[in-house]
Amino acid sequence: MRRYLDAFITKLYQPCDPSLLACFRICFGFLMMIDIPQERGMSRADATYDEIPDKYCTFPLIHGMKPFSQDVMIILYAILFLNAFFIMIGFLYRINIISFTVIYWYFFILDKSTWNNHSYLYGLIALLLSVSNAENFMSVDGFLDRTKLNTDVPQWNYALLRFQVFIVYFYAGLKKTEKDWLTGYSMNRLSRESVFDPFRFFMTNDQIDFWIVHIGGFLFDISVGFLLYFNKTRGIGLFLCGSFHGMNSRMFSIGMFPYVMFVSSFIFCDEKLFKNIIAKTVVLNHCVSTKACDKNSSCLYDESISSKRWKPNQIAAALFTVFYISSQSFLPYSHFITKGYNGWTQGLYGYSWDMMIHSFKNQHAKIMYKNLQSGEIGYLKEGVFLSGKRSRWKTQPEMAFQYAVCIREQLKKFELNDTAVYFDVWKSMNGRFQQRIFDHNVDLASYDWSPFKQPNFVMPLLSELSNRREKLREIKRSLRNVTSDYDVVFVADFSGMYLENFVHQDLGNTTIYIMSGEVIVESKDINVTLKSGGNLKITQNEFHRVHTVSENIASYYYIYVNTTAQFMKKRLNECEKYIKDCDMLEGQGTCSSFDQSNEANKEDIQHFNPEITELYAREQRYKQSLHNLTSWNYFKWFVFKKAALFRRSFLLAVYAMRNIVIGKPLSVDQLQMELDYLNEWMTPRRFQNSIVNTKEDPVTSNVGVKPEL
Repeated sequence: MRRYLDAFITKLYQPCDPSLLACFRICFGFLMMIDIPQERGMSRADATYDEIPDKYCTFPLIHGMKPFSQDVMIILYAILFLNAFFIMIGFLYRINIISFTVIYWYFFILDKSTWNNHSYLYGLIALLLSVSNAENFMSVDGFLDRTKLNTDVPQWNYALLRFQVFIVYFYAGLKKTEKDWLTGYSMNRLSRESVFDPFRFFMTNDQIDFWIVHIGGFLFDISVGFLLYFNKTRGIGLFLCGSFHGMNSRMFSIGMFPYVMFVSSFIFCDEKLFKNIIAKTVVLNHCVSTKACDKNSSCLYDESISSKRWKPNQIAAALFTVFYISSQSFLPYSHFITKGYNGWTQGLYGYSWDMMIHSFKNQHAKIMYKNLQSGEIGYLKEGVFLSGKRSRWKTQPEMAFQYAVCIREQLKKFELNDTAVYFDVWKSMNGRFQQRIFDHNVDLASYDWSPFKQPNFVMPLLSELSNRREKLREIKRSLRNVTSDYDVVFVADFSGMYLENFVHQDLGNTTIYIMSGEVIVESKDINVTLKSGGNLKITQNEFHRVHTVSENIASYYYIYVNTTAQFMKKRLNECEKYIKDCDMLEGQGTCSSFDQSNEANKEDIQHFNPEITELYAREQRYKQSLHNLTSWNYFKWFVFKKAALFRRSFLLAVYAMRNIVIGKPLSVDQLQMELDYLNEWMTPRRFQNSIVNTKEDPVTSNVGVKPEL
């Protein structure tokens, strides 16, 4: 046993060149500087953390955990940003990387509703860098302390990072062995993205969705870690990583994740790669030393291996390596222990590497409360008491429980001291029927939730209906072939339950069709029993209920047409035709481009109401923006947007520091002026002007109406 332990520690402490690790440190710090104002939320921290305590519901991992005051949270963001900058340049590296790691994980634990696999990965990388010697090359610390400059680092510094990158890919591939992914139901309609245009020469969109997105994605994830590990296949792995993450950066708004993963793939290369590149670069070669590394007392060299007397720090590093590898190998499959977080999917989203395995479509969510003293029932707007868009509570049972408890506490402010809270949430997962996810008869605010007990208020996923998904696609295709104005919603419900639905007045010709089971459709004027194959037209602008009375599950679907949108589309086409005719005849004096002084055109102006002309103007401006969106304009827009986020983040930090040191201004006018100054670069018009360099709106000049964005 001792012999194996000696060999293990000896391998971990083999000396390695620090240059590649330093390159990774520089890139990570730089990318985090870009990520913090945007994805981490620094630029919108004033909206996320309100000045009024407990104004919004939050979803911390540790129940009862509360954020600090608004100004303190903004200052923490500013410190996090400065930490990232100092990590990049390697100044006071150990202090800054530990500070970055602690603050980052504090923000991460504080709000589960924003968890993603990539935000979890950033925290893990920060943790690994905090115990590494990444400052031993190209760092300010190295220039200030020559004993650190260009000195070896132990092999385990690289080994843990390589393991982490490998497991992200490999476990993502293992998660994709799920049937929904391998049969092509997880990521529908992704083939419409422009990055797949080269494949469209010889493949249909459905073939791209299945073979490229699903099968290709599975093969990439399961194999690319091995391709990167071996020298002979590393070039292929790097090419595939560059292509894959480049496509992701264009398709998804996932911040710096594609760039972090692409940079991370180079950690598998030879440790001297970065130093060799510097040696071949004339400018850098004169600034950075590329000579052989000095020895590091933490590493094991040939003359020190025979001693077999391990230092405490060497044993601690070996134990940490074993613990980290074991925990990260186990956590993605630990959901049989943490049953309280399991719903239709296993565990909380964000640490299992099950990236994009499940796609959800939300039909509606109804929040109902009941005054237990008076029996009065009331309804709340979806998303009430939440800051911004927080929708993950609709799929995660533990977050639904937290939200229900928070709503009950918030209602106490309105003298409703004893209430029950019920959720009726309808969702579709991976192209299945819309179905309720929570039992709407269970008071979630009073539920006895435990992290180790399966929540029994979660309704089971109707997997027995999964084989009907192809039939659902056929119905959609048949409708699409007839007209694009119709839409369809598929619903399945449990025996003894009912769906309460409201048909908006815009949805004309709404009809319900029964696929299986037996239901009773009940409204103000009707009470009709329908069986498989039956249908009924639903009255607009009123509620109706669909009771499932059969012993088994009932499935049905609605077909409807948005008559208002249909009418607007028709009038829009007429408006567009009229304006084009005016442009063609303008030179002959028969059209005055909507000149309202012309009596002949007044009737036309009334014919096309302002909503129509505004809609047409917006569409034309959008088309013009796309036409002018060259690569250079896209780059300018990207830089302008990032500059606006950085500007707002910086100003928030300045105002927060001012508020803490000398106090917040009492003048409402001054506060409003500061808010306007904060948002000056964030308006859509400023973004549009950064792309479309036109002094005159060609649509506005034709239509005679200047619509707002």
